[in-house]
Amino acid sequence: MKSGKIADTIVDILRFCRKIKTLSLSGMKLAQFSKHFFYALDWHETLEELDLSNCSIANDSFYRLFLALKTNRSIKILNIDKNRSCIHFQKHALLLKDNHTLTEIVNPINDIRELQKDYLDSFIIAWRD
Repeated sequence: MKSGKIADTIVDILRFCRKIKTLSLSGMKLAQFSKHFFYALDWHETLEELDLSNCSIANDSFYRLFLALKTNRSIKILNIDKNRSCIHFQKHALLLKDNHTLTEIVNPINDIRELQKDYLDSFIIAWRD
């Protein structure tokens, strides 16, 4: 199944499966998802846990995700680990200040470690030169 069709199917699941409580998209590339995915998250009323770990979430996708979560009143747990996301997370986290249902965001600790390793590696390379 092509990635665009998978994204459309997931949007349809969110639209028509009103009782879905958990959705794991771990490992899927979120860049494939249209604005319709984020719109569906915005108004979905029963989804409580969303796993977007290892989804290559880019800056614009983080913005759209957090904008949707700003008004979502059902998602309690968000997993955004392994996205190299700490910079984008900090930039858009203020959008979540009005969300009173989100109780847990799985800490992107692996992202921070990867960035520290990348920084250290680049430092060592620069030092050797």
